[in-house]
Amino acid sequence: MYYTYDKETLQNIKAYNSDIKIILCLRDPADAAISNHSYVKNSLRASDFDDDILREVSKGSYLHTKYCYSAPLELIDSIFNAANVHIVFFNDIKGRPAEVLHSLYNFLGVNASFEASDSGQKVYATAQLGSTKLTKVAKPFVSTLRRVGAHSLVDSMHNTLIRRLPAAKNQQTYDEKTRNELRRLYAEDTARTAALLEEQGLQLPWA
Repeated sequence: MYYTYDKETLQNIKAYNSDIKIILCLRDPADAAISNHSYVKNSLRASDFDDDILREVSKGSYLHTKYCYSAPLELIDSIFNAANVHIVFFNDIKGRPAEVLHSLYNFLGVNASFEASDSGQKVYATAQLGSTKLTKVAKPFVSTLRRVGAHSLVDSMHNTLIRRLPAAKNQQTYDEKTRNELRRLYAEDTARTAALLEEQGLQLPWA
């Protein structure tokens, strides 16, 4: 979704290829925000995210904007042919991966009879580093790397540690009260998003 928030970027994409196919994946914003917050706060990706996710989202931060889908959907609708836009939902990818793949094959005009043997296999799952001491010691150094633009190096370091070190035994959790409050904070945009998708014959699963 990153490209979809900027009108000029979308116009440049359209100018490059007016018949380009756009695939969007939408996830329940409460679940997505929790996943993002947990990942950043417990990784080497230095951030000024508030430790309290509700405070972070309430202040209208990047974490809030990223999972408000109505504005980018409206932008896309104003620039691209609706027939060239395909929307999938994260829960469908988890629950019905083969069906989602076949719908994508049809959308892209490729062989829809192909069966991927590993379509249900998890190839990456977010993990939290088991060594919180290491994370705390490394973050100031990582922050310096980010300031000088060494983002790829930071990502490489993080991914290497995730693979080689044990994951945290007691990973950060978010209770149902927090989830419900997040849903309330995203409720206005969720209603707008649901209305937009309804015009396209789609039902928003979490509306």
